[in-house]
Amino acid sequence: MSTAPTGTGGPSARLKSRTLALTSLGYFIVILDTTAKNVALPRIGQDLHVGVGGLQWVVDGYLLVFASLLLTAGALSDRYGARRLFATGLSVFGVGSVLSAVARTPGELVAAQLLAGVGGALATPSSLALLSVTFTEPKERGRAFGLWATVAGAGTATGPLIGGTLVTLFGWQSVFLVNIPIVVAGLLMLRYWLPQSRQNPDRALDLPGQVTGVLALASLTYGVITAGEDGWTARPVLIAFAVAVIAGALFTTIELRVAAPMFPLRLLRSKRLTSSVFAGASINFGTYSQMFLLAMYFQTARGYGALHTGVAELPMTVLCVLLPSVAGKAVGRFGPRRPLAFGLTACGVGALCLSGLTLHSPYALAVPGLLITGVGMAFAIPAVAAAAMTGVAPTEAGAASGVLNTARQVGGVIGVSLLGTVVGTAIGAELRTALFITAGVQLCGALAAFLGLRIGPAPLAAAAPEPAKATGMAMPAKT
Repeated sequence: MSTAPTGTGGPSARLKSRTLALTSLGYFIVILDTTAKNVALPRIGQDLHVGVGGLQWVVDGYLLVFASLLLTAGALSDRYGARRLFATGLSVFGVGSVLSAVARTPGELVAAQLLAGVGGALATPSSLALLSVTFTEPKERGRAFGLWATVAGAGTATGPLIGGTLVTLFGWQSVFLVNIPIVVAGLLMLRYWLPQSRQNPDRALDLPGQVTGVLALASLTYGVITAGEDGWTARPVLIAFAVAVIAGALFTTIELRVAAPMFPLRLLRSKRLTSSVFAGASINFGTYSQMFLLAMYFQTARGYGALHTGVAELPMTVLCVLLPSVAGKAVGRFGPRRPLAFGLTACGVGALCLSGLTLHSPYALAVPGLLITGVGMAFAIPAVAAAAMTGVAPTEAGAASGVLNTARQVGGVIGVSLLGTVVGTAIGAELRTALFITAGVQLCGALAAFLGLRIGPAPLAAAAPEPAKATGMAMPAKT
């Protein structure tokens, strides 16, 4: 990427602030779309006459494409330039959002969400690439990644309240239409703020790996969701699982042999990175599935409206917005291991507290679980990004980030499809089982982080940057 030079030949302070603002804005709406539409699902189900299985596809269709294309999108970013691909991703995401708002059948809505997922996948790695080439000094880069990740956490956390407000005032279509002015603003900012990026036309694409990876994940998702309607031993379900296993085996074989793999399996030889990847997957498994379950519980089982549901989740969402600065300081002082393990443990304990909810439980019974979960998310989301980057060579930072983000989104896909199938239409009766599963996965993630990150570079307590006044967040590059 060409950057405006300073006196020392590096990117200017103005370019850095603009790049951080633009990439964070783009990633914010990509993540916001995932969580804001959860509170709209019951209204969508009523208007489009679709059951729980169809609603799962509204969420999982987006996540499935998002997760499947992230790594290939990273290669496309290198090949055609990060700025160009970021613009393309925002544009495709905007078109998908418009088509989602005007959908009149479940099939149209799912197809539009698939398209939006393509846009989100194109925009995410290119935003990271723009940050990487703009913030060249390690400490500044670490803080930029931390702020970028914190914005994602804010999108995750504020989604229910924003979505609930929009659905109540303007209808479920507004959850998708709200993306349009943000996309337009982002494209204008991109056009006038950032110069063209460096391109590498020789960057190879791993198309066989992409095809087999998508097939494996799509088959697994289809099998789990269909099992909720037809049973786990139904022929279509067994066939889907068989295809997932075969495609997964082919994907692994291809990635081990191809010259330029989309998923560099060699990176998983690092115990630290593998532990971080598993922890990241467990974060999204719990976060996305829990928000899906709570939206269905409060509205379908308890009769809350969309806005009432967003307000009901405030104890969780407020802490996710207020505490990341504390989490950033903790990562700077102690390294990512303890904050990440603490955050995932809190998420698991919060899910266990929420598992006591029944159809007739007073709302006050949900508050402790929501508060504990909010604390956990606030610590886990920023810490996992720092954990994955710890000890990774600069030449492999992009690949490691792609592996982490892919694992997180795959965790979200599996979480929503599996736990949505567990509860089915009996959200009140089966909520306990689903939240037990959520807690188990997150506590395993906490254990993996605590044990897997035990050996590695010492935290840069003395070198941690001061908190940025505008955001209140500090995040070191290596801890």
